[in-house]
Amino acid sequence: MKKCILLIILLISGFGGKAQFTISDSLFFVEATKDFQSWLNIMPIGQDIHATGFELKENKVILKLATHTPNDWLVLRAAYHEEYHQYIGDFFLKTMAFYFEVPLDSAAVFFDTQKEGCEILVEYVDSHYVNNDGLPLEFVLKNGGGRYPISEMDAFSSRPIILENRSLEEIKVIKGHIIGYLKGHYQSKNQYWGREANFEVLEIDNEFSIEVTNISKEVLDDFALGYFELIIIDIFIQENENDIEIVYNLRAKYGSGIFIAPRRSGYKSMNSDYPEYLNRYDMKVRKMIVDVVTATPIKD
Repeated sequence: MKKCILLIILLISGFGGKAQFTISDSLFFVEATKDFQSWLNIMPIGQDIHATGFELKENKVILKLATHTPNDWLVLRAAYHEEYHQYIGDFFLKTMAFYFEVPLDSAAVFFDTQKEGCEILVEYVDSHYVNNDGLPLEFVLKNGGGRYPISEMDAFSSRPIILENRSLEEIKVIKGHIIGYLKGHYQSKNQYWGREANFEVLEIDNEFSIEVTNISKEVLDDFALGYFELIIIDIFIQENENDIEIVYNLRAKYGSGIFIAPRRSGYKSMNSDYPEYLNRYDMKVRKMIVDVVTATPIKD
């Protein structure tokens, strides 16, 4: 009982100023932090970075992460950038927003790298990621090292899909083809009681995120009744010398419901409960993307 009272006091004390979150939200964030840690535990870097809690500040929820040594952060940051030419801070922020069920601009990730003056707060402000670099790339690569084999970084994102001899001008067309193909795939699927899948797209430059809701038996496809599913596919397209590279990241949750889908806070991650289904579906997503971008020559 004392522990429960203490928890409520701590949660209440976290509010102030322009905070928009409720006690119910805070209790949900406690569980979301645990879910994020469970996700970290299955990652190759789970032993070197961990969640220490969260903080509510003005209208944002801040997830606190810490490494054991400064070099843990340097190696992770360098390996991810070398493979994907993107920043690991962006990836952690999007994953955090997924588990905490908040918009990107209401989320932030604080990295305690155990190096004085190198604490990093990654945010999404005015449609841009802020402080996602964290440390100068030259410094990171010089001091990084190679403790994490690049092959293990597949746990964070897909292997790049390479389109040879394609130019920067074709990215917009490629993006349109992928969005159109996936929209047709999801909205053509028969759902219970005549439902139609909701399909939304958030675009930021050459990166876009596809969110599918109100759908069943897509990832967990052999369940007798079927759960409601929430599917998010983040896709990034970039030019690399004479080629175009496409990388993506798949996330999915499931929730109970009969006629109406649950609230977003009612969904649970598939990472820990159904990893085999998620891995199999990841292969399906990759095949769909490969099929659409290689089926015919890209023309405007």
